[in-house]
Amino acid sequence: MTASSFLYATPSVFESTRERAQLQLTADSHRPVRFHARVARDVLSLRLALQALGGLIWHSDAWNETWGGLLDPLITVHPDRVFFEAFSQDQSAYGLVIVDRGLFAPEGEVRCGTTNVDFTAWLWAALAEMRSTRETHLRIGPEGLDVRTTGAGGRFEQKVDVPESWVRGLLQLQGGMALPGTRLSVRPVDLLAAVRFLSHTKAKVSPRALRYELHPGQDARLVLEPWEHPVPFKGAAHGYQAPRVIRAWGRRRLRLLEPLLPYAEQVDVYLKGRALPHFYVAHLPGGVRFLLGLSGWTANHWTNTAGMDLLLEPSRSPCSPTRSRWTST
Repeated sequence: MTASSFLYATPSVFESTRERAQLQLTADSHRPVRFHARVARDVLSLRLALQALGGLIWHSDAWNETWGGLLDPLITVHPDRVFFEAFSQDQSAYGLVIVDRGLFAPEGEVRCGTTNVDFTAWLWAALAEMRSTRETHLRIGPEGLDVRTTGAGGRFEQKVDVPESWVRGLLQLQGGMALPGTRLSVRPVDLLAAVRFLSHTKAKVSPRALRYELHPGQDARLVLEPWEHPVPFKGAAHGYQAPRVIRAWGRRRLRLLEPLLPYAEQVDVYLKGRALPHFYVAHLPGGVRFLLGLSGWTANHWTNTAGMDLLLEPSRSPCSPTRSRWTST
């Protein structure tokens, strides 16, 4: 573990009245990023994406006790976009909210960069108060709200133990994204049907994989094991001239997408291979996207040194030790 501290002027807050709402995300003073803006449109899309990220931060599918600390999410202010990103509590899932800058009307000076922001469970719950009928403002910066600074009695320093593997996890994530693979564009309603089936049906035997089947001349489909329940992906073309099957595990984590799917316009699915990472990008109205990155199976954390090294060793596979990891079946 590496001792680290985040210096915040005040806790992040959400304030709302009948006519106006303001989301103040207090940034780490060690990294003076500043972005004050009015949300010009599509407040609902921004709210849903941030709520999904909060749900991911406190999510854990691990059977055993995991690392006890939660790192505050990272925010990057870029000339073209604003990014919010974080790992789940069990570190097997990664969430990234991408918001086009056109969604905002900036107010005052903008300082681009990357910083941690104070993001509590209370703030996550308060996001439900965001409404498209209210003028909504987003403030990212180290200064905090002046009235809150006075009331809080000054700055506070949050000390956390950051594992050395956390930065490694971000690097592993980039490596997983760069792997060649299969891309499918699926209808949100089809993926929602799979998630709802998994939520209401309990598997009592193995195997318990997500089996993506790609047959020549046919749309892709998802088969849920062990029930052999097919979920057709209408219109999801793939272009393969020979049958191909890709299996992935840790399917309960797909529930992290469920709140977004009724509002999404499209979902892009990126499959990297058998038991390798898989990625889902939900496109919401207004240029808001939510990327969910899942490791090959739940116990194979993004920050797990032994597990994610399998990306670099094609000859080793916990699911099929005598086959290459790059085979599809």
